[in-house]
Amino acid sequence: METLDEDARVISASKVTGTNVYNTDGVLLGEIHDVMLDKRTGKIAYAIMSFGGFLGIGEQYHPLPWATLKYDTRQGAMLWD
Repeated sequence: METLDEDARVISASKVTGTNVYNTDGVLLGEIHDVMLDKRTGKIAYAIMSFGGFLGIGEQYHPLPWATLKYDTRQGAMLWD
């Protein structure tokens, strides 16, 4: 499959999946499990964060409004306000 160029404004959804999520204090909360798109606007509505569990057993999921996430280029991770 051909990969498309990314720039400072866009990133492939497949690269967002698996990205760690930290709070503003630097505590690891979980990772992005998936992103959900609004069918009418085409914009990302929210991200699904997975946390807890061990080897995929007992994981829990929590929706995070996309507008509350910021990408931290230093950490290569998402920050949740």
